[in-house]
Amino acid sequence: LHIPTRIGARLPFTAPIRVGMCRSFGLGDRLGLATPGHIRALRHTRGITPILAQQSIRELERSARTPQDVLDSATWGVFQEGWRGGYGADADHLKTEADINRCVATGFIKYTLDPRDHVDNAAQTDSPETLAIKFDALPWSRLQSSPAASREAYLGKTWNLGSGRSLSLGEQELLRAACKYGRGLAPLA
Repeated sequence: LHIPTRIGARLPFTAPIRVGMCRSFGLGDRLGLATPGHIRALRHTRGITPILAQQSIRELERSARTPQDVLDSATWGVFQEGWRGGYGADADHLKTEADINRCVATGFIKYTLDPRDHVDNAAQTDSPETLAIKFDALPWSRLQSSPAASREAYLGKTWNLGSGRSLSLGEQELLRAACKYGRGLAPLA
């Protein structure tokens, strides 16, 4: 076991917590030196849980750090500053099962998946005819839906976003959104 992991077992305030639905702010210490400063900056705020251990796999590769390095830096920073307000640990931009497993084994407790390899950016400018073909070809069984059910669920509806704002989708907006992001939302088979 790493020393910070053992510290977290003996001093629970140094271990990451599940943030859940409360307000949080992702800070991410890219070099392993900034956590004490992040804590000092947030020390007098109320109602915000910092995400102190947060770094993408891409950033880890570029900086030659490991998920354990990120969590260790956050743990030491929390210990150094005597922070008892709790903090989150987000394994960010995960794209492979191996990356997820590395972060789980390290002790991260929040996982942000990166679906970019499944996003169809061409849908933003595709013709209506192309969109219709792509829409019908989406992996509907994996999405547990169908073209007809999606149209029924979203067309002609308005969602109140608060502050006098609302959202409604026309046929083209629905098709563009579904074609662009649908494969990223479909569970892998």
